[in-house]
Amino acid sequence: MLQNLALLYLAIAHGTDQSLTDDELEVMVRRLRDWAPELSEDDVKMVILEASAVYLHGDRDAEIEQAMLSIRAEADVIDRLLALDGLIEVADADGVRLASEDGLIEALRDIWQLNPQG
Repeated sequence: MLQNLALLYLAIAHGTDQSLTDDELEVMVRRLRDWAPELSEDDVKMVILEASAVYLHGDRDAEIEQAMLSIRAEADVIDRLLALDGLIEVADADGVRLASEDGLIEALRDIWQLNPQG
């Protein structure tokens, strides 16, 4: 799940505005370490680097979709809520929340079945 989260963090941090700030990277590392506290900061940075290779050189849209669906299948509702909270924190890390970031967050709420039924 860590690789999938890293890919989604990259999508929200970089994919929405084509930049990755130090603040965003710091939040990504911290939030990923919350999921795998046994990993060192360098280990987590390696996970992000590996996800970056997929993000930059793979079929980005297909990989992001697969990551979303994998997390939905693997994680219970509490973990999906925590993952969404991490994505929101990454989106806010640079001090600007873009409409495209909000769009991705809302899409994930739907895909991860986190919207209240009304």
